[in-house]
Amino acid sequence: MFKFFLKQRPKLSVIAVMLAFGLNCGGDDGGFRTSEAVFEGLITDVEARTLLDLESIEVTDDDGNSLEFHAAGQRFMEFTPSHVREHMLQGLGVIVTYRESDDGALYIVGIRDRPP
Repeated sequence: MFKFFLKQRPKLSVIAVMLAFGLNCGGDDGGFRTSEAVFEGLITDVEARTLLDLESIEVTDDDGNSLEFHAAGQRFMEFTPSHVREHMLQGLGVIVTYRESDDGALYIVGIRDRPP
């Protein structure tokens, strides 16, 4: 049994290297033109899809730049529409991690509280 494993090891190593190389090259980018990016600021607008689901949020940074982010059906358990509105009304900042799609729309990957 052990001799069989030793004879198969080179073949398994080649397969593992080919798999690792194949997973990192080419492939589908999922329709996104960039990797993840981060934007910090205050929430200035909230669109809810349901009581638990966001449709989109608008965030304005300290320099006055505003970006609109879409949830694309994702549910953010700690950031329900009511929690996001609370952030907006109280002027509490957020940090949005997002990706830009090929058509230029920005999609939320994650949201977290910005430290005071």
